Amino acid sequence: MMRNMKKCTSFLIAAFFILGLTACGPKAPAGTAGSNAGASNTPEANAQGANVSESDASASDVPGLSAAETNTPDAQEDVLTAGESVRNTTIHISKDYGGNFSADADVLAPDISSAHILTAKRMWFDEQKAVSVLFDGKTPQKEAAAADGGISYSDGSASLLLTPGTLYYRTKDCAYYKFPTDSFSADYDINSAGAGLGEVYRQENLGFMTKEEALEAVFLVLNKLSIDVADEVECYAIDSAAMQEQQDKRIKEMSEYMETFGITPADDKSENDPTYGYQTKDKFTSDDDFYRFYFKVVDNNIPITQKTYTTQANERGMEGSVVEVSFSKKGIMELRYSAIYQMQSTDAAADQLLSAEEALQKAADICNGSNSTDKITVTAADLEYVPTPYNDSYEDVKLVPAWSLTLQYDAAKPAKGEKNDGKTDSYKKIMFINAVTGEEIR
Repeated sequence: MMRNMKKCTSFLIAAFFILGLTACGPKAPAGTAGSNAGASNTPEANAQGANVSESDASASDVPGLSAAETNTPDAQEDVLTAGESVRNTTIHISKDYGGNFSADADVLAPDISSAHILTAKRMWFDEQKAVSVLFDGKTPQKEAAAADGGISYSDGSASLLLTPGTLYYRTKDCAYYKFPTDSFSADYDINSAGAGLGEVYRQENLGFMTKEEALEAVFLVLNKLSIDVADEVECYAIDSAAMQEQQDKRIKEMSEYMETFGITPADDKSENDPTYGYQTKDKFTSDDDFYRFYFKVVDNNIPITQKTYTTQANERGMEGSVVEVSFSKKGIMELRYSAIYQMQSTDAAADQLLSAEEALQKAADICNGSNSTDKITVTAADLEYVPTPYNDSYEDVKLVPAWSLTLQYDAAKPAKGEKNDGKTDSYKKIMFINAVTGEEIR
């Protein structure tokens, strides 16, 4: 079942495909995947850096954000993407490919004239820029280098950690919302077994600011950090009432679980405390409300996948690129850039990429050639860059244009008298089909 997710789509998807609109903002300069050459042209907020007050934001000029949320229409329309065959892709594909494989998929592909395979490396963020933007004129203390070579700063109320490919900033305020939120996942994280954030936090807007206004304020900060993000944003409004409910529920459930093992729950932050390792609040109020945004990083107008996968050959974990922001009435509480890559070189541009239909046929051939009896339905097809290994360094990758297919598996019902081998009724997987060669990336 599709999650009941709240999504801020910053363009009308139908218009995007029909008219071939490109992402807002200038192209990234050579040498940096996802960097934003136009960051210096970003309007300054009255409250500098990450601390943008309620009065600083306005929904009227939100970068690329429509006032209304829209869904991909079911009508068949042309898609403008890379390569002539890709330009003939449709925005929704419903087709039975035989065997146990079918598609009922929304298709998302950017308007691009060419697609290169990029040689890239996990990038180091500009240390001084990050400190200046996020600490807003304050002078944080630089701490001793971590064992992994990471760089960290702290001013007592906020901290910043920089490692290759990663920037992580957080304030003390963000500690209190971890307990009622961290057991839920964003919609893009299909590998998570937990419930979706949108199934619990269902509000559209919060009292201190609309999501459009909050998104505008967040863009002001992201642009200063010079990393381009896609216009499509996954957005959740985390309200105090739902946080209180989830905190109380989780404490109760964990207490009952401990009691089944003869452990008496404590209230002293010891290992017998159901909230051990977390900070909690006696009472959440509207002052604790915040928005959580998830952005895709883009390079050459192609999003880099957010999905994490494990290579089959050497069981190497490959991280997708994600920007996660939590924003309250005080400004940015938490900002995390994960697996951000810096371009080193480019291969020759592919003359023609596989269309979504061709990628789906490749996937059908692979799945129908297996011994699985599960019914497989593709629910989404996105043209993205996918990081792949090419040497022994965990910092080096090739970014390959690929179709990212979300596969919904519905377990076949066991025959009468047979067991189902512990399978759940339904689960999701991701499959990457190389848009240049047609091979599965795994």
